[in-house]
Amino acid sequence: GDPDNCPGLPAELGNLSTLEILVLSDRNHLKGTIPTELGKLSRLKYLDFSQCDGLLGTVPSELGQLSALKVLNLSGARLNGTIPESLYDLPELEKLWLSKNVFTGTISSRIGQLTSVREVMMSRNRLRGTIPTEIGNLAVLENLELFSNALQGTIPLTIGLCRNLKRVDWFNNFLSGTVPDVMGSFGELQILHLKKNRLTGTIPAFLGQLTNIAWLDLSSNRFEGTIPESFAYLRMLKDFRLGNNKLFNPIPQALCSNNKINGGLTKTHGCDAVLCPLGTYSDSGYATEKDGCTECPPGETNLYLGSQSCIEFTVEDMISMFYEVMKGSDDSPFDYDSNGRRDAESSACLWEGITCDDKGHILSISFPTFDTSH
Repeated sequence: GDPDNCPGLPAELGNLSTLEILVLSDRNHLKGTIPTELGKLSRLKYLDFSQCDGLLGTVPSELGQLSALKVLNLSGARLNGTIPESLYDLPELEKLWLSKNVFTGTISSRIGQLTSVREVMMSRNRLRGTIPTEIGNLAVLENLELFSNALQGTIPLTIGLCRNLKRVDWFNNFLSGTVPDVMGSFGELQILHLKKNRLTGTIPAFLGQLTNIAWLDLSSNRFEGTIPESFAYLRMLKDFRLGNNKLFNPIPQALCSNNKINGGLTKTHGCDAVLCPLGTYSDSGYATEKDGCTECPPGETNLYLGSQSCIEFTVEDMISMFYEVMKGSDDSPFDYDSNGRRDAESSACLWEGITCDDKGHILSISFPTFDTSH
């Protein structure tokens, strides 16, 4: 019949008591909701409605009764509501694919019950809250994709118990705090993608111990300092992104001559293929094959390697750099974002050691002495 007039999934599917595999992926003509009667298919091992974007509504809690289910793939089906708690009761589940929907709510702590699961993919939804500490119960987990949600809080230390992880993809969230030391024990990890979060601190040297890492993206966070020398010895590294942070020279020379990273651009651009130098910028923070790094316009520059834009550099900016060096970036007199843009409300005249006239012009600078004993 006419696929445009497909009435949807019949409830009678629930009567197929010996059914083990149900795959209806990429059936855009399917309409309606997922029948609750599917929960009666006690022998079902593989359920796939991926890319069926004509489906409506929520995931029925009755799917949590599929005690033999190993694979649940609902990616790209445009389903909404919260993820049913009952899905975390599936004892045999190995793959939980829920990406590219409109799920809201949080990731339940009950996810720790899925001790057989190897892949959890919940990216491109509207999930909020934190990554639950119970994630550490997933001892055989290999792939954890949570990117493009609204997750916040710190990375749970229990993630270090997931020693079989090969892919950690959490970019485009609101994660904060530092990268915990336990992540240095991921001997199988190949992809670590933490771009566009709010992570702070220095770039951890222990990431240089991840000998199988091929894709490392820490760009667009709030990391400070320099690139650890240990990164120079990552022999499998191919995609390396650190731009749009608060990083300074030096760049390890072995990285600048590593012809495997970033498409081999180090052959023509050297260190610029790792991070654009001061006074230059690019959209990615490093030299691309097409354009390299672009010089800042006259009268503008930037404060950090790997910048994506330039700013007008004033006397106040220079003072701020002195404070950062002398006192530490945590007590910088100005607030900067990762591109070096200064908070317009911060006034140099309010800072210790600076004297201004009535018009706000700096008259004198006398840097205070700071305690460097700790």
